[in-house]
Formats: sequence, structure tokens, C-alpha cells
Amino acid sequence: MRKLNFILFVSAIMFFVFTGCNKTPKEDDTPVNTNYVIKTVSGIVTDQNEFPLTGVEVNVNGNTTTTDQSGSFVLPDILVSKDSFLIKFYKDGYFHNIRSGEITEDKNIRVRAGLIDKSVASNTQFQTTAGGVLSISQGGLTTTVTFPNDLKYLDENGNSYTGQVIATGYYADPSANNFSMLTCGVPIGRDSTSAKRHLSSYGAIYLEITDNQGGLLQLDQTSPSFPQIAMAIPTALIGSAPNDIFIWSNDFNRSYSNSEGYGSKQGGHFVCQVRHFSYWQTAVPATSSATVLGRVRDANGKKVPGVKVTIGQYYAVTDFNGLFKLIVPNDMSLDVHVLPQDYFGQSSNTVTVGPLNSGETDTVELVVPAMQTFSGNIVNCVGGNIAGFVKITFSYGQNTASVQTFTTDGNFILHIPQGITSATLSAFALGVWEEIQLSSDGTTGGSEDIEVCVLQYGPTDITISGGIYGSGRTFELGPFFYREGYYISSSGKTNISCDGGGGIMDISFTGQKGTYPIYPSSGYKVKSAGDTAIIFTLYFDNKYFTINSGELYVTHYDNVGGLIEGNFSGVGILQGDTTINEYRISGRFSARRTADQ
Repeated sequence: MRKLNFILFVSAIMFFVFTGCNKTPKEDDTPVNTNYVIKTVSGIVTDQNEFPLTGVEVNVNGNTTTTDQSGSFVLPDILVSKDSFLIKFYKDGYFHNIRSGEITEDKNIRVRAGLIDKSVASNTQFQTTAGGVLSISQGGLTTTVTFPNDLKYLDENGNSYTGQVIATGYYADPSANNFSMLTCGVPIGRDSTSAKRHLSSYGAIYLEITDNQGGLLQLDQTSPSFPQIAMAIPTALIGSAPNDIFIWSNDFNRSYSNSEGYGSKQGGHFVCQVRHFSYWQTAVPATSSATVLGRVRDANGKKVPGVKVTIGQYYAVTDFNGLFKLIVPNDMSLDVHVLPQDYFGQSSNTVTVGPLNSGETDTVELVVPAMQTFSGNIVNCVGGNIAGFVKITFSYGQNTASVQTFTTDGNFILHIPQGITSATLSAFALGVWEEIQLSSDGTTGGSEDIEVCVLQYGPTDITISGGIYGSGRTFELGPFFYREGYYISSSGKTNISCDGGGGIMDISFTGQKGTYPIYPSSGYKVKSAGDTAIIFTLYFDNKYFTINSGELYVTHYDNVGGLIEGNFSGVGILQGDTTINEYRISGRFSARRTADQ
């Protein structure tokens, strides 16, 4: 069994997520709600093709991190509102995005997010006095944004702007499989009464206008006319599309989209006018909501944690038991499944739920093909299971992929594709990542128990005074960075070594917890070898000090993986000091107990 030394303090995930986005740069990271709870936030960020994105800045209430090469991130033990969360994602050259949602006190937060590369978006250029048309083609659908020639613009400082305008846009198709990753403002919006409503989208666009230097522009609200959007309706949704529909926007700083008027159906488009540029979508608000509960297992009956489940236009992420839960509109049918892009080319069965009654709960069972599995337990220094966050990272095609989960009971299982023979098992603890390498035959996986053991050591230091340093002078040695001890079962003796802080301390005593007299020693050789004999040698300032008399107090003696702790005091000498100066020496120690010898 390979072991990894670190401490893990995270717990169960929260997988009920909402979304929102906009082009606006970073601003106002202070949440409105002043009541906070401590949560761990983690997830995976991809591009519009669901390939992992590295270097994405993730911001939660002013706490920031960046995604690694597999697109994953974790922010441990941060303050979030006790009612909801708002996560912002930034990367140069991409439209920004957010994730938001509601949480409960016993859940942590885990999300998936997609950022759209602006290089694949549509764009056009025109002069403010001439107006122009931005044509956004995506998946065989065309959405247009018409800019009138009398439209007025403002620069980033709120000043009137004339000159060249560069308009960039991207259409998100609500009938596409990646819509739940790219959308903003789904599934919750606030209507004109500020009531929260679950939304069913009929189309969405990201819009951004800049000057020729890349500075963001906005619309002057005193303009005599405003842009018109002709939002494409996917072919699969035209039959159910209403004649009139709400339009919704999100300014990137709100957890929910706002209703801002209506659009009318004209052929295969919803046509509406907008007075500002942000994320826009056409969507029907549900009259009420229902709940979908489910479980994902593989063909061998093993739970599948950390996998994205698509539920209509929404998604959830399974917890460490392979369970998921999501609040959805009650008045429509939803296909529930794991899609191939979310499970390494493999998919689950599809279960259709709804329409449901208001407040009703439906339960589904999903099964995916079996893959390699790595399982084990996260254990602490004394062998007890603890909660933790684990991740396996590996090369997959031309990219780096990862699977991850939280575990509240210390037991974990993660699934990776067959054919992968090497991977990295990582865990996050106390602000640092630790990792070990995994290997397998590429078909069955393996089992790896992980010892989680960065101990909360007590103090280890030494105070020396008197002698050639002067009776009134005191020198402190420490702190010690390396601190380990072990028990020799054949002799019943315990040895402790501490190093760092410019010195070395070695202790050897026969027994375990208790009080021991300190006998004279020479170097590392015991002069008096009784049952309570000990070696006590201090190295400081290129000199060896030994304690000739005194007492050692072993106050704590744990099992393997735990701590051996105590303190000491006595009178000592400097070896080789012909004047026989005496020194008062005292100190404390706290060392990890390693395997018995």
C-alpha cells in the first residue's frame, strides 16, 4: 500500500447549480448577503467543445485560484453566503462566465463551467454613424443583431464615443448537448415581481462591443433608437415556441437573470429590442418546479462519483455516492442521461421524466459502461478514515483529463478509461497539493489507501542560558522542521530526532509515556545504561551540549502516525569545554511516530 502524507479537510459536494454570464470585466466581488458559511468550492472548466481549459481565473467572494492543465480547480474552506453562491470565471480571449446557485449547510459546492473562445465567435466592424449588422452563424442557425445609424455609444469612462465599433457575438443553441455548460442565466431568472422562476430557453447569445483599441463600449440610454436582435429558434424547438416570449439578461454580477421585456416570434426567430449589451436569452418561465433525484452506477454496480448528468437544459454533478439532485421546471419533459462527452466517449441509458406536478419528486437510475476503477480510503495519521477531496489526472487523447470527488467518510472510488496505464492521484490539503503516481494494466485499475498525515505538531524548541554566554543571556534554538521518532520493539527503546532551526536534538529513552531521569552521556553513547537511561545531545552554534542531570517528561505517546510529545529541563555542559561551565537547558518536543523498528 502506497501512502501519501498530507491532511485533507473538505466534505460533501453541492451539485444544485445555476448559471449566468456577461462580458463585463471584474468588479464588485462583495456579496450582498452578510451571513456566511465555510465551504469548499471545486469544479472543472472547459471550452465550448468541452476540452479542459488551463489558466482560468476563478473568483468566489474575492478568493481566487486558477485551473490546472486538466481544467480543474479547488478553493478550500472559504466564506460564501449561507443562502447562495456566485462563482466568476475569467480568461483572456474568452467570454467570461459565472456559476451560481443555492446551498445548504451540510453541502459543499462543485460545478462545471464552459468558456467560449472569442476566436470562434462571429464579428463585424462599422462606424458609429453608419450602423451595421452582426450576423452570428452557429450550427446551421443564424442570429442577427442590427445596430441603427443613430445609435449612441459610451466608452468605458461613460463618455460619448464616435468612431469604429467592433461587435462580437456567439449563439448558444439550447437544443445542443453543450448548452448546460455554456449558458448563462439558466435555470433561474427573476421576473418583474422579483420572483425566482425556472427557465426553459429558446436561444441565447453572448454580445460584446469594443472600440478599435479593445476598450469596452456600452449604449447611451438617451439614444433615439436601439439595437434589434433576431434570435434564432432551433428547429427542434420551433413547434413548442410561443408567439411572444420573455427576454432575459445577466450583467455578470447577479446570481439570476432579469426579465427585460418581450420578443415576438417571426418565422424561425424571436425578434426583440435591447437597451444594453450583456448576455441575452429568450426563455419561458415555469409556473412551478419539481425535483429530479438519481443515482449513477457502472455495469458492475459500482457508484460513479463526479460525473456530469444532463437533465434537459440543466445539469448536476454526482456526489461521492454517485447521487445527484436538481430542481427543474415541472411542466415539461426532460431527458436525463450521462452524455458521451462527459464520460470519456461512453453514455448511460436515457430516462425521460415529466411533466411533473408542482413539488413532485421523480427518481431515476442511470447505468454507464464499466471502466477502470481506482478505490481506497483516505486515512489520518492513526488509521481513521477522514473526509477529503481526491482527483486522478491522466493523458487522454491530445488533452489532459481528470476525475474528482469529495468523500465524507474517507472511502473513494474514481473511474478512468480503459487503456490508461499511468495516472496521478492528487489531493489538496492545507493550501498545498500532494500527489502519488498510479499504474495499472489498463483494464482493471487498482486500490490505493492514502495516508493523510500532515500533523498539527506542538512546539519543539530549546532554551540555553548561562556558561560562556553569560548568566543573564538566553539563546533559543528552533523551530525544528524535521521531527520524527520510532519505537524499537526488540529493546523497548524510543528514539526521537529533530532537525532545523540551526541545530539538532536527539533523544533516546527506554519506555513510552512517563518521567525519566537524564543521565550523563558522551556524544551519542549512553554512560549509564539502566532502564531509564537516555541520550540527550544538543547541537548548536557548531557546538555539542549535553545534559548531565535533569528530567525528561513524555506527556503524550500516540500510536504509529500520531505524536510523541514532552518537555525537559536540566543542567548541562558544552563538550570539550575545559572550564566546565554549566548551562541551564530546557525545551519542548513534538514529533511524529513513524513505523516501529
